[in-house]
Amino acid sequence: MEHAKLCFALCSRFTGSSLGPTSLDMDGFALGRNLANVAAAAVREGCVGETLAAALAQAQLAVAGDVECRRVLEIIARDEAEHSLLAWRFVQWALQSGQAGVREAVSSAFREVRCRPLRAVARTSAPRVWNHFGRLTSDQERDVVREAWAVVIEPALAALLDSAGGTSEASHVRASVPSPRKPSRRGRCPGSPNIDSTG
Repeated sequence: MEHAKLCFALCSRFTGSSLGPTSLDMDGFALGRNLANVAAAAVREGCVGETLAAALAQAQLAVAGDVECRRVLEIIARDEAEHSLLAWRFVQWALQSGQAGVREAVSSAFREVRCRPLRAVARTSAPRVWNHFGRLTSDQERDVVREAWAVVIEPALAALLDSAGGTSEASHVRASVPSPRKPSRRGRCPGSPNIDSTG
């Protein structure tokens, strides 16, 4: 909620008019009580989604020059990293619970998300202006996402599954992922989550 308020405030500043969200339709949103489904959702939205969000926010902060944009990006980068860590810890707990179907649900969720295409980013003829206000070009964003997968998500996933006794599945997931292109120096990814192999 706080991130939305901060971003709408920036939009209002740039457009010169007061902007804000409309109502959020939550109809049909239910994870149920199945731990495997909840763990899979945590993988997609937390372990991957929040990790990428943290990496992108850090990369945006690294190139931003506008004071207000930097302030907002500092908050977002910090919060997304915390959300990411919470998701990794929850999935680790879910795997160690030993409940049926959790391990396969987690592995399948990672494979599913890894196969998704990168989101489309509009091209710009003024990359320095975009960077100044905390926007990344399509090439910069692609490099950050690929680096995050190679440096953070894949190693953390391997440690996660290995710590829960899933070495063969960790290898299967890694084998299904193409090698990333050498990343840009701009916007280094945050450190890999600390997966406790001792449980």
